[in-house]
Amino acid sequence: MSILQLDPSLAALSTVATVILGLLGARLVYSDIQVRRQQLREGRDRSIPTIEILVDTTIHHVPSTPGNADAVVVIETHIAVRNDGGVTMCFPAVYVSRRAIVDTTATSYLTCGDGRQFRELPGCGDIARIVNVARLPHSVYTVGPKHTSHWTLWDVVSRAFIVRYPMIATQVTAFSASPDLLGIHAYGHAGTHRAAWLEYVNAGDISSATGLTRHEDIVFGRSDETYGPDIQRHQRVLLQPGTHDVDIPSTIRFRDVLESVVQHERWHTTSLSVDASTASK
Repeated sequence: MSILQLDPSLAALSTVATVILGLLGARLVYSDIQVRRQQLREGRDRSIPTIEILVDTTIHHVPSTPGNADAVVVIETHIAVRNDGGVTMCFPAVYVSRRAIVDTTATSYLTCGDGRQFRELPGCGDIARIVNVARLPHSVYTVGPKHTSHWTLWDVVSRAFIVRYPMIATQVTAFSASPDLLGIHAYGHAGTHRAAWLEYVNAGDISSATGLTRHEDIVFGRSDETYGPDIQRHQRVLLQPGTHDVDIPSTIRFRDVLESVVQHERWHTTSLSVDASTASK
């Protein structure tokens, strides 16, 4: 006969102890689950790029002078790319382009009155050109966690320009990629595709039809069709500048880079029809 059978109070105490130990065990399991969930959440936050693009425009009116008969307007466009995530990201390209929202010479005064997207808006002279502000001849822009990179463009236009285009839209399209492929690691070790990418993207005028370089047109895109076993429909590809034909050899060559690329976009509306009394001094 056991002691517990001899003393009922000990049996009751044993039952209570068992219940307490069970509750403590359940509490520990719940706490462990919560910790693991937090770790997964933090890991996801560190692994998912959180990029914010900021665009701001300032209009400077320059009055006419004896040496400069025509008054001009300087459009100052400031672009910032902020990395709110927990991992460093490379930015091989940050493309900026402008188009007209209002063209006073057009049949329809408001060119986007039918809900057009940016790519469907008409051009607005020379400033409609595409510019890669993140162009570096021997490097790739890298933005660390909680850091911001800044770029500024200045465009000089005539007063006649703002009469014709009193309102324009600015599009900023940034492409981020893995620093393991395009960045610089500890002790100066380069990413596996860094040297080849710099050689590719900084090539000269490669389009005989347009004379454009890879910094003057968006070369990242999606394939509309399948090209053999290496390029599937909707896969991210590299395009020929000016023609937008798929650059098959380069797409295959930089497959790993393209699989890491993420596209980020921001649009900004600027009213140029500012009265001359507000001109910058």
